[in-house]
Amino acid sequence: MHPLKAAGITGLPPEECLGMDRETFLARSLGLFCDHALANREEPFLAVDYTAFPWRGFEAVADLFGLAVDARAREAIAGLIGRHAKSPHRPFEPDAARKRSVATPSMVAAVERWSLPAYRRLAPIALRG
Repeated sequence: MHPLKAAGITGLPPEECLGMDRETFLARSLGLFCDHALANREEPFLAVDYTAFPWRGFEAVADLFGLAVDARAREAIAGLIGRHAKSPHRPFEPDAARKRSVATPSMVAAVERWSLPAYRRLAPIALRG
């Protein structure tokens, strides 16, 4: 990635982004995103862990925005919940284990160094399933 583009996305100095590989860039970006969410949060604030979806996370988000979820809305949402978000013609299937199985050692190292510490700071306040 071009260092100026990486710097613009991450907020890091361009010289720190020189030669940054994709895994490091993505892991640092995710870690910085979590840290910024924590540092700049205002009430009401809601962090929702993936495990809280479908219903518990959906209801918390609806409440946050003051949305009433009546029986008709629940029925419509129920029809969507089991679908893959990016490919709605396919059923949703959890894929975390498959993604972990193809992670390279450099991906794992980058996530452990740059993303996990920030994620762990955010996790105690996140809504879980």
